[in-house]
Amino acid sequence: MWYLHPDILINIKISRIDGEYYISSFHEKERKCNPEEIIRQFLYIKLICHYGFSQERIRIEYPIQIGSTKRRADIVVLNNEMHPYVIAETKVKMTEDSIAQLQSYINVTRANYGIVASQSEIAFFQSINDSLNSINDIPTSYRPIVDIFTRKEQPSDMMGFQKLYRINDENSIVVINDTQFSIRNNGLLSYNSIKKIALSKGIVLPLNINDNRWHQIVTKLFESAEDVKGLEGYDILNLNDVTEISILREIIVEMIARFKSDYQESGDEASAITQHCVVRKDKTVYIRIDSIMDALQFCRSKVLQKAEQNEVLKMLKTIGFVRVDSPIWFSSARKGEGKLHRVWRIKLHQILTEKEIAIYESQGT
Repeated sequence: MWYLHPDILINIKISRIDGEYYISSFHEKERKCNPEEIIRQFLYIKLICHYGFSQERIRIEYPIQIGSTKRRADIVVLNNEMHPYVIAETKVKMTEDSIAQLQSYINVTRANYGIVASQSEIAFFQSINDSLNSINDIPTSYRPIVDIFTRKEQPSDMMGFQKLYRINDENSIVVINDTQFSIRNNGLLSYNSIKKIALSKGIVLPLNINDNRWHQIVTKLFESAEDVKGLEGYDILNLNDVTEISILREIIVEMIARFKSDYQESGDEASAITQHCVVRKDKTVYIRIDSIMDALQFCRSKVLQKAEQNEVLKMLKTIGFVRVDSPIWFSSARKGEGKLHRVWRIKLHQILTEKEIAIYESQGT
C-alpha cells in the first residue's frame, strides 16, 4: 500500500464526535471518515512530506468550471502564479472513469500533472499537448522538471524497486516506492533482507518471490544504476539527499564543463573564469559559492533560507569540498571589470566519475 509509510501515518488524526468518526491531518478542518476522505488525507500528507509542497499552495475541493457545471477537484497544488500545477483525484477504486475525470479537469485548468490515488494503487500523469501520459512520478517542489522528463520507466514487474545509486564498491542507495534505503551491495543478494529493511519504513513487499525473478530485478537495477559521489557517511534517511546531492553535483559538473568550453574558446584562464568556476592545472576545482546557491534557488524556484544554505554547505563538505579562506578574482563580461568571490575547492577526481574525467581530458586544453 502506497500510504503505509511512517511519515504519512504519524500525521493522521482520527477523532470521535457524537458517535461519528472524523479524520484530519495538516488540514485544519476535520472531515467525516469515509474511504475516499481517508485516502485524500493520506495523499495530502504525501504531497507535503514527500514532495515538499507547502500547505499554502494546496487546496482541498478546488472549484473547476466545466461548461455550465461547477465541479470540485479533490486536491490541487498551485504553482508560483497560483494556477493549478498538480490535480489529484482520490477514489476507493481506480477506474478508466476516474482517469477520464482527471483529464477533463486538466484540460480545463491546463495543469501540468495529475494523480489518481486509490486504496490499493497510485498513478501519475503528465499533460503533453492535451494528452494525458502515464509517468513514473511527479516532480518534487524543488526538483528540476527535466529530471522527470528524462526518467526511464521501470518495468511493471519491478515490484516498486525504482532506482539504485552506487556510492562505492561496497555501498549503495536503493529506492523502493519513492523511499530511499542505504544498503551494502551484497545485501541485495538476499530478498528476505531487503523485505525486512523495507518493512521497517512501512513498505510491505510480497512475502516470497522466486530466485530467478529477484535476480532479474537486481540485474535491471544495476544496469540502470547511477554513480553518486560524496554520499559516504551522510544521513540520507531523513532528507531527499540522493536527489539533493545529485542535483548539486549536476550543477557543479555543468560549471566545470562550461569552464572547459570557455577556456578552449579563449585560450586564456583569466577570460575563462568569467563564469562560475576555474580548474587549475593541478586538477583542483574552485567553485563560486554564490553561483551554487543561485543555481539551487533556480532549481527549487524559491529563495534558500539560512538553514537551507547551511544544509548545502554540509553537502559540499560531504562531497569533499574545502572552503578557501582567500577569495578569487572573477572577471565580468565587461573587459577590465570584475569582483572577488568566495570559493570552495575540490580535486577533479572527487566530483567527476572516471568516465567523466576521461571525457574532460580528451577535450584537450
